Amino acid sequence: MTEGRCLAGFSGQFCEVEVNECNSSPCLHGSTCEDRISGYTCKCQKGWEGLHCELDVDECISNPCIHGICVQKDPSFGYSCFCKPGFVGRSCELNYNDCLIQSCSTGFLCVDGINNITCLPIPQSKKTVAEVAEVFPDEILDNDLPSALAVSMDLWSEHSSPDIHTGEVSQGR
Repeated sequence: MTEGRCLAGFSGQFCEVEVNECNSSPCLHGSTCEDRISGYTCKCQKGWEGLHCELDVDECISNPCIHGICVQKDPSFGYSCFCKPGFVGRSCELNYNDCLIQSCSTGFLCVDGINNITCLPIPQSKKTVAEVAEVFPDEILDNDLPSALAVSMDLWSEHSSPDIHTGEVSQGR
C-alpha cells in the first residue's frame, strides 16, 4: 500500500506508522497536546479555551466584582477588581470601616456607612443606656443593623441634643 491509500492518521509502506498530529505543535499558550488516532486534543491551561487554546477566557463575564469594576488581565488568566470608594476585598465585597480613618469628636459614637461616617451623641444618663439595651435585643443588632440604627437615631434624638452630624470620607488613593 502507498501512503495515499492508508486510513487517516496512519502512514508508512504498510500503513503501520501512526501519525503524531502533535508534532506540528497545534496547541497554544502552554497547553498540552494529546495525540489521537487521526487527530489530537488540546488540554488548555487555566484561562484559555478553544480547539487550539487560542481564546482568552473573559473572567469578568460573571461580574465577580460585587461593588466595583472588573478588568480582565489581557492576555492571561485572571482579573482585577477596582472597588467603588468605601469597599475593599478581592471582589469588593467588604464595606471598609471608615471609623478607622476618621473619628468623631469626644462624646459622639462613630457609625460606619459606605464611604462615610455618622457621629451620634452618646447618651449621658444611665436611664437612656438602659433604654438603649431594651430597644436593641441581640437579634436586632445581629440581623437588622439598618433598623437598629434607625431606632437608635430616634432614641438619641429624644434624649439628647440634635447635634447629629455626618462626615464624608475623602478617597486618598
